[in-house]
Amino acid sequence: MDNIYQSIEILSKEKGIDPQIVLDAVKDAMLIAARKHFRTVENYEADFGDKNGGIKLYAVKTVADPVVDPALEITLSEAMRIDPTAEIGSLVRIQKPTDALVKVLQYARSRPWYPSFYNSLPLFNGMHMKSGSIGGARSFSGYQTSADGKEYVFSIIVNNYDGSSAEAVKRMYNVLDILKN
Repeated sequence: MDNIYQSIEILSKEKGIDPQIVLDAVKDAMLIAARKHFRTVENYEADFGDKNGGIKLYAVKTVADPVVDPALEITLSEAMRIDPTAEIGSLVRIQKPTDALVKVLQYARSRPWYPSFYNSLPLFNGMHMKSGSIGGARSFSGYQTSADGKEYVFSIIVNNYDGSSAEAVKRMYNVLDILKN
């Protein structure tokens, strides 16, 4: 299995469930984990970014002037740094930081669909993980069991690095290799 979409399709066929229902359940689980982690009243959305299984979490805020509730609203100037087309009354999606990804991956281990999710992650460098890149950023998130049996959940995002993308990836793999020992 190459990605979570294939796992969902297989699970759906086995259980006779519409794949969209399973996908929505995974998104809901991600949102529950994010709300527990951030302990806030912010509105959240979860997306599978593409058919390769990219998972992203966002806080969603309304552009306002003045801002009355910072948990639910954002100033126009802040919003325009995220989305240059933002205007008063529009919604802006703010991607959540890396630790949210780790919390979601940790939460996933407690769910009944975890084995399918885990097996859907590509095997890179001997680790079940998903890679990603956009602009000048590179990332790896996933699971690793060390030589002594300790299980790790990790997420590494590198941005504004010096050198080539290949060199950044090589250095990231060097960091991940430490988890193997």
